[in-house]
Amino acid sequence: MMQAIIEANRDDEAKLLEGTELLLKLTHNISKNPTESKFRTIRSSIPKIQKTLFSLGAVVSYLLQALGFLKVDDEHYVFVGDYFKVLRKGQLVIEQAMAPIRIKHLSPEERVKWNQIEGAKRIHAEQQREKKEIMENMKRMQANDRKEKAQDGPAKASIANKLSFGANVV
Repeated sequence: MMQAIIEANRDDEAKLLEGTELLLKLTHNISKNPTESKFRTIRSSIPKIQKTLFSLGAVVSYLLQALGFLKVDDEHYVFVGDYFKVLRKGQLVIEQAMAPIRIKHLSPEERVKWNQIEGAKRIHAEQQREKKEIMENMKRMQANDRKEKAQDGPAKASIANKLSFGANVV
């Protein structure tokens, strides 16, 4: 669905960015304030929403419904229920689909910051992968140690050395 919106608006990427940024802002408001009813309703008659979001095409209506909004009438879309997983997954899909276009429109300063953040993300992902690999190796070693210990049989009682000096001499 996002690909259809992107393809339909390929000629005007600025309009596409503005519309999807507005949609992401509206959905993030719902995620942050799930009990606030004012954030759960989108009125298509509001000039800014009409000009930015709904100018992207008729597919936007289907996208809103896929995100968990219910079309109440021609003008109102209401987020009903608690489909927050669907909403968050939709946000992620929209952000990933828009990332290449957003990157093309970054200023030089923003691009430097973006490159730094992406580099830090890559380093963090590599560290997490290495940490996970180490933990898996440790678990494997523990399992092998337990198997070896089980082959030795049950633990034998130990007898303490008898002391022939000190206060306990009888």
